[in-house]
Amino acid sequence: MLQVYFAGLTSGVYAVTTTNAGCISSATTLTVNAAPGAPAAPTVSVTTQPTCAAPTGTITVTVPAPGAGITYTVTGTAPVVAPVTNATGLFAGLTPGAL
Repeated sequence: MLQVYFAGLTSGVYAVTTTNAGCISSATTLTVNAAPGAPAAPTVSVTTQPTCAAPTGTITVTVPAPGAGITYTVTGTAPVVAPVTNATGLFAGLTPGAL
């Protein structure tokens, strides 16, 4: 069975017809939904600061709460460190200046 694809369509309502030997079918109407927007910026805090006795810190994300499809990423910027992603929003064991 041959399939025809229409790729790269923007959101909107489309009508699809078939033509065979000059005869045109009735239209089938369908809707391409708009892409979902980006989520709001998270609410984040340093919940544990490093000390002499405990030289690592903890960052905790409180909003949005963990849930289906939600992940959090922390990226070090001074110095640059590879991103760390998880689904809990709790980033423990962070060394000062690393993230």
